Amino acid sequence: MDNQGSYLLVSGCFEAGGMALASEPRELQGKQVVMRMVFSDIGERALRWRWQRSEDEGESWNDLWTIRYQRTA
Repeated sequence: MDNQGSYLLVSGCFEAGGMALASEPRELQGKQVVMRMVFSDIGERALRWRWQRSEDEGESWNDLWTIRYQRTA
């Protein structure tokens, strides 16, 4: 859910040491897109999070945001 009350339903699973959660295809600016969050490089103190979009039914993905989360002392 975002700050405007919109939400995106996602599903996915853990695999290969990470987790991917993807949406169902939807129309965005006249194109069918799939959105997903990918959590990778998961360690005790940090992880990498990527927000991605596919315009070809998940054949390829483009990073929209990449964030590295790290715990502080």
